[in-house]
Amino acid sequence: MELRHLRYFVTVAEELNFSKAALRLGMSQPPLSSQIKQFERELGLQLFDRSTSRVTLTEPGRTILFSARQILADADALERLAKQMKVGNYGVLRIGTVGSALLGELPELIREAGAAMPNVSFEIEEIETGNQDAAFANHRIDIGIVRMPLLIPGLKSLPLFDEPLVAVVGSTHALADREQIDLSELQDEQFILFPRQLGVGLWDTVVNACVAAGFQPINVIETQNIHTIVGMVASGRGVSLLPDSVRSLALPDVRYVRVNSPGATSTLDLAWSTERLSPTARTFVEFATDFVARKKAGYSQTV
Repeated sequence: MELRHLRYFVTVAEELNFSKAALRLGMSQPPLSSQIKQFERELGLQLFDRSTSRVTLTEPGRTILFSARQILADADALERLAKQMKVGNYGVLRIGTVGSALLGELPELIREAGAAMPNVSFEIEEIETGNQDAAFANHRIDIGIVRMPLLIPGLKSLPLFDEPLVAVVGSTHALADREQIDLSELQDEQFILFPRQLGVGLWDTVVNACVAAGFQPINVIETQNIHTIVGMVASGRGVSLLPDSVRSLALPDVRYVRVNSPGATSTLDLAWSTERLSPTARTFVEFATDFVARKKAGYSQTV
């Protein structure tokens, strides 16, 4: 038995006319009649009563018709599923992301990608840059949202968003009410930062900006969570430099102040392994590439 036999049978059963069924199937009548007879012999059942004036379904034919339609529907669904998987529009996409990215424009990218890839389930896990190498190696994630560099063989990246750094100070700090400060004004402060091994890209950006301003942070407290950093600033333990998206953490005892310093910008990147890129991940990378281009075009038009 083949699927084509089922399609021939269902078409004849719906038309109850071999000539009309053959026309609908794009074939001539004699081969269709021959295929139906072959199908009946394989089943050992007579499916149609044939006469010179009409064709009708037998009782076994009516019963077989129900199952045949179900089998064909399942086969069509399987074919559609295979096509969706082939073009990367089905399955699970596992994304590891630095925590700060979830405070900025990344949710917009995920939301639009989800609408464009409706049959894909997005699993998002907060993983800092320094831990994403192991996540890639262990096949725990397909896509990484990081602040480069991330040193993994076969890794490619796409710059997503550039964010200026802002000074994070307590509400009672002497600089809290300023709209903008020179970074050099923080040279005597105690800094609260990510450990370098977890966020080498952000750490280096912060330290290099400070060096360009004429100093290097010496009094540093390290903590592994952006919410904890902001909370410690609120409690008066020190100041920090973080990407501008941190403003969404609007704590009453914290102020975010623009800094005037060259190079005080952190780039968020999309990273993926060229050695193990699923069709779903490839589709997401293509969508993200287009998303970035559209955002840049929109920005250029407004400037």
